[in-house]
Parts: sequence; C-alpha cells; structure tokens
Amino acid sequence: MIIFIDESGTLPDKNDPVVVLAAVGANAPETLERVGQRVRKEIWSRKNPEIIPEIKFYRAGDRTRLRYLEELAKSDVDIFVLIADKRGQSIPDDPENYAALCYVLLEECLLFYQESLEEVVFDRHFHKQSDQDAFNAILSKLIKRPIPFSHVDSRENPAVNAADMIAGSLLYKYSGKDSKFYNSIKNRIMMETVIHWKEAKQRFINIKNST
Repeated sequence: MIIFIDESGTLPDKNDPVVVLAAVGANAPETLERVGQRVRKEIWSRKNPEIIPEIKFYRAGDRTRLRYLEELAKSDVDIFVLIADKRGQSIPDDPENYAALCYVLLEECLLFYQESLEEVVFDRHFHKQSDQDAFNAILSKLIKRPIPFSHVDSRENPAVNAADMIAGSLLYKYSGKDSKFYNSIKNRIMMETVIHWKEAKQRFINIKNST
C-alpha cells in the first residue's frame, strides 16, 4: 500500500482559517493515474488534444473537479483527512511544524494499514533539499518504522494529484465556500479529524520528547 499526501491552505497565511492535509491510500500509483487519464480524455481532449494539463483543484473548473472526485470515489482507495484549525494564527512553515501535522495524519494511517504500508509520497512541499532532509529525519524518528518517504513534482507523478483534489474539496467545505465537492467523495473517507493547531503541535512535542 502506498499513501499520497498533499495539503490545501497555508500555515503562515492568517486568511486561511484551516490547513487541510489529505492522504490517499492505493495499492499502486496506476490506480490514481487512471482517474486523471479518464477525466482528461472526457473533458479536455476534445478541446485541445495536444495540451492535456495536470488536474489541480485550484486550476480546474467545477465540472472537472466534480468528475475527478466522482471517478476517485469509484476507485479502490482509502482517504484520510486532517483539518487543523489555526484560529487566525500565522504559523511558520518550517520542517518541524509541517512534520507535526503530517505525524498526526500518518498516525491514523499506520494504525489502519499496519505492516502493509510500504511508502509515503508527498507532493513536494519544501523545495530546498536541506528542508526535505530535516522533515524526513523528524518524521522518521517519530513513527519509528523504516518507511521510505519521497517528495515529488505532481507534473511528474500525477498520482499525488488525488491528494490535492481531496484537500481542496475539504478546504472548500471547512471555509464555508461549497460542500458539493466534499459530498462527492465523503463515502470514501476513512478518517476526518478536526484538531486545533496547538493541540496537534503539543501532541507532536510530547511524542518527540518521549523519543
């Protein structure tokens, strides 16, 4: 089993009331890649078959969003979502703070998948290799299991776009914009947890100190 993770909303921006992290579990990347392929053929290929862009929540129109999420809901995937309530705070976007949120999310995924979890793939959050290395080191120490992490560009690994689409749909719901995207995939959600940022960070600190 492989987990793909992406977020919507940002830690530093006070205008983002929440940050949503989404994890999509699939047996193989091809499961998620086929979702995007079907939607691109249906909606975009007839318009311009030479240019078929990646599907990202904040670049796609409502029709594309809904078709993608409907196709994803029909696929053999598991969805886990963490909604971190910031309450107007501006939080530094550094490896430790991002790892704190990812740990809370992965904690649930590990309980669900146990030994069948083989890899965790993140849509590239940090572009500096030093930040990626620091993030990996913090998270690896916390989960205490030798699970490989990779940080990918969604243009090169379109499977991770599934997590982007899920995170975007949940952010729309929890920001009070629209729930129709969430409603199209809610039956596939295994975990949907709302947590205050301070609680998430304190849980992270407690585990960090215990290790």
